[in-house]
Amino acid sequence: MKCNKDKKEYRKILNSRQGVTLIELIVTFALISLFVILTSQAISSAMNVYYHIQGINMGRQVSDTLMDKITGQISGAQATVNKKETNVIISNGEYTEKESKNEDSSYLSVAEGEKGTMVDFYNQGNSHVTIKTKAFKDESPDEKKLVIYYYPVRAYEEVDWEFDQKMYMGYSIKDLSFSWADRSEYPENIMKVELTISGKYGDYSTVRYVECYNLDSGSESEEPPSGGGDDGKDDGKDDDEDYEDGNGSIHLKKNGKDVLNIKAGKKKYKDYYQEFLDNGKKGFTLPAGVFKTGGEYYIIPKPVEIYADDMPDSLEKFITRYGKDKCLYVKKNAEIYTTDNWDNRVTPGLGDIYFYNNRYYLCYNQGPTKDPVTNVGAWADITDFVKIGNK
Repeated sequence: MKCNKDKKEYRKILNSRQGVTLIELIVTFALISLFVILTSQAISSAMNVYYHIQGINMGRQVSDTLMDKITGQISGAQATVNKKETNVIISNGEYTEKESKNEDSSYLSVAEGEKGTMVDFYNQGNSHVTIKTKAFKDESPDEKKLVIYYYPVRAYEEVDWEFDQKMYMGYSIKDLSFSWADRSEYPENIMKVELTISGKYGDYSTVRYVECYNLDSGSESEEPPSGGGDDGKDDGKDDDEDYEDGNGSIHLKKNGKDVLNIKAGKKKYKDYYQEFLDNGKKGFTLPAGVFKTGGEYYIIPKPVEIYADDMPDSLEKFITRYGKDKCLYVKKNAEIYTTDNWDNRVTPGLGDIYFYNNRYYLCYNQGPTKDPVTNVGAWADITDFVKIGNK
């Protein structure tokens, strides 16, 4: 009896018209496919926007790094070196009849108002320098990198200085040009630098105007001073009150005397922090420069991105939090050493300056050696922050 009952139940289920038809199944799969396609398109659009923004940020970071290096060198171009007049030459790489790289006027200048692909000058460290571009690889001549050529001096050979390829983050220089700014709108010592970099996210272009502050008449560059300290005079004013250079600097001469005079930038850390509070942004960029707090001076060697969730509200807290990785201490009465006056009994200490191979290095760790290039754990290159000339 039970078996017959089960058979009837099975037959009833088989004869039932309840269930899913083939058409309903096809429609269901079609709807699922449509949702998958729409979702994929939304994700793809979001990823494209993300990569576009990432490309812009990376392009800005690479171009800022390149521009900081270029303009830092150009800004210190000298009018005279060791009482010999020099000149800043914007060129397309063509030579004059002298055909000699060791001659000051070896390059042929472009006509007034025209652009050049390279610039030749003596920098603030008295080094003869040419800034230009060079192909990353011979088979890719359009993909270029920045090269700063330092001419041979005394016992030192020539040097082609360049950034590591990782710094470019997949970008390359598409165009780099130099020209003097429009003389009807700008002083004669203002140079215009235009840079375009190219990568998988597209092109990124930027323009900067840089003042060659040592091209004024009467500016004279000499050998670096052998000692340190300020002029010892107290005029009752803050040293930084009337200073107009927004980035600050280290002057190695003042009023014709061999003295060290440090100037902080006019814009302070608290100004950047206050702008962040006023604008309600997620953070701000603390630019490279010389900053002062509590009567002491610090160099921020590279721009630092500071975000709201990890933001010190004062320079003191910034120094405590980031330490010597982001900021370098400069003694106001720092000694300025050379290989000639280096004494094994008295070696540079924290905050002292070392003039080596026509460049300036700041001691930021104990146990420095005489070769700052190989001992990067104790020396930081601060040439871009040093000015030589009467203030």
